[in-house]
Amino acid sequence: MKVSMAMMTYNIRVAGPHDTGEHAWRERRSVMKKVLEKYSPDVLCTQEGTYDQLSGLEEDLPDYRYIGLGREGGSNGEFMAIFYKNSVYRVAAYDHFWLSETPEVIGSVSWGSACTRMATWVLLEHRGTRESFYVLNTHLDHISEDARRNAAHLLLERAATLSEQAPLVLTGDFNSSPDSQTYGILTENSIFMDTWAEAEEKKGAGLGTFTDYTDESGGGEENRIDWVLVTNHWRVKNAEIVDGRINGRFASDHHPLFVNLEQQKA
Repeated sequence: MKVSMAMMTYNIRVAGPHDTGEHAWRERRSVMKKVLEKYSPDVLCTQEGTYDQLSGLEEDLPDYRYIGLGREGGSNGEFMAIFYKNSVYRVAAYDHFWLSETPEVIGSVSWGSACTRMATWVLLEHRGTRESFYVLNTHLDHISEDARRNAAHLLLERAATLSEQAPLVLTGDFNSSPDSQTYGILTENSIFMDTWAEAEEKKGAGLGTFTDYTDESGGGEENRIDWVLVTNHWRVKNAEIVDGRINGRFASDHHPLFVNLEQQKA
């Protein structure tokens, strides 16, 4: 039996005093709830969410549980959270590592990164079929290209080890365009395929994913910085860059990417 899975990656924009009015989290939360309820992904990977934001989403989406850790340790800092439908999946294993020269050291920073950067992975088992797969979620640095390149190599190394055991999906805000060296490291002669490039059907072609709350086009194709990459265990049935607005109101400063995958033998 082939198992289908709807996946979304979404930079939900960290809550803070820098966003006011309709861009404040207290205003965006209800908009985001509507977007997520409309698409109802089986697995939702978020970036930038704080503990309070994620607790709010868990309240708003009672079918979901999540795995995550603050990048500064515990509940401190932004999470690379992985939400999953608890009725569909159970967690078989999970862990976290930091995008640095010392990946096991909480809060470690290397390569000129402007911020602490990390990744979270989870091994999910389908409750019905017992089929398992890994999800690896991350957020690369927005300033240092060197940090992004080195992080890509580290992610590839970790993903290669995990994918020997089960199919894997890598999600995140990579702060890199499709013509970047970071994209090349992760997709050229590697274990990964870009779901957007491989999708049998696409919606939102020509869009980017970073709107900055102002540009509904997301900056165009060259600004497609949020990706879902997969090993060759997956068929990509369709992909959509979602217009993350409800009645003209933005849920975040990013558009989410939504994909429908079907697990198959490599």
